[in-house]
Amino acid sequence: FLNSFLVLSLLINIYKAERELPENKMELYQKCFDYIAYRREKEKTKAKFDWERISCMMKDNTFMELAKMCFPNNSDIGKDEIVEMLCRTYSRKYTSIAETECAAEQFLAFCSDRTELFVPAAGEDRFKFFHRSFFEYFYAQYVFLRVREVEEVYNLLQQFDVDSEVFELTLAMMKQKDEPRYQELMEYIFQKSNDEIKEKNAKLNAFNVLTLGMQVVDDNIYISRYVDYVVNNYESIIKNIEHIPNQGIIYNV
Repeated sequence: FLNSFLVLSLLINIYKAERELPENKMELYQKCFDYIAYRREKEKTKAKFDWERISCMMKDNTFMELAKMCFPNNSDIGKDEIVEMLCRTYSRKYTSIAETECAAEQFLAFCSDRTELFVPAAGEDRFKFFHRSFFEYFYAQYVFLRVREVEEVYNLLQQFDVDSEVFELTLAMMKQKDEPRYQELMEYIFQKSNDEIKEKNAKLNAFNVLTLGMQVVDDNIYISRYVDYVVNNYESIIKNIEHIPNQGIIYNV
């Protein structure tokens, strides 16, 4: 966390307010979202923003949809696309399309002016997540809640770089809230890892996904299987070591 001044400053504020720190990354990002979207700003901005109008948009669902639109590299997206999505999603919350559009405009104005969450990008009338960690946290939520088939989850995870947090965040959410699907996904990733190691020019993509996910795995059976996999396939792993950038995680496991 010391590598990110934003996250560090948010941690300090959370500790000052609650006298304790979040226990894990999931809890950290949720508390950061609550803090910068509500607790820090709501009272201070009542005179400038109509909170009754924008409050129904200021929730996880909105930022999950925005993360889906920014997939896969926190790409910037146009204001018109965002307003269209917000109107489509929340039109039943308001009395007219015009009122919904007005709320969407004010939501974006609030985000631009008062938060370090979703902010204007370099291009005119374009927006993106201020920090990649927030994008990945909300995308992991999107995957957990909206993507049911583990094959599709795996394919989406493969679109991210190996320095991403989305692997551990997705598995952590499943492990905490949907144990059967978590186990199904772990079995699937192990199977993909076993299949690819037999290939002549394996890039070990599945093994990298497995390794990144192991950061939050505490099940003895999966830890043992992972160690066995490394021991049984050490020659192939060493041969392809240039494709494995997260070797420190292997040592930790």
